[in-house]
Amino acid sequence: MVRHIMKTIKGFTLIELMIALAVSSIVAVGVMKAYVGQSVVIVRQARTTQATEDGREAFTILSRLLKQSVASTISITQPDTSNTTIDFTIPDGFPIWPNETAPYANSAIRLSWTDTGNDAHKILLSTATSIANLGAATTANFAGDSTSGNTQISSLTLDDNADGSYSLTLIAQVENGASSSPLTASFESMILPRN
Repeated sequence: MVRHIMKTIKGFTLIELMIALAVSSIVAVGVMKAYVGQSVVIVRQARTTQATEDGREAFTILSRLLKQSVASTISITQPDTSNTTIDFTIPDGFPIWPNETAPYANSAIRLSWTDTGNDAHKILLSTATSIANLGAATTANFAGDSTSGNTQISSLTLDDNADGSYSLTLIAQVENGASSSPLTASFESMILPRN
């Protein structure tokens, strides 16, 4: 009589290992897609926050400057929607930024914004002793940046109202990737300057 001795097989078969590998691969792909999707949301939220914070800071400072200005000196030049120049003076002798150096004589301020050229999407600030001297004054970048990935000022308007107040509108934007439209933050307020 021939005896067959069955050996006990320990471990997994090749088919079981291949099935386990396929299932774990599907789970890994799902986890990676969830991670990539979440990271896109985080980056988008960070860019939105960046545009909002930068725009709010610029808008707040502009509002404060215009509130300190002498109403009769505000001159707005907006030949079209791609250029804005705002000239005004603040009272002499007051240490109001950017007029912080004694004797506080640089009381004329020019804010200029353009949508074209080398200084596109920036607000530039100039100070001088009088509005007539602002043309020769040096300019400094006040807000916005034209380089990729940074907050850009896509619009700046100041309109005078019949009641003596002014409507200030600022729109800040930041890129949202190569294929998406930019993320924007808009700020608008009524400004009543000094009498």
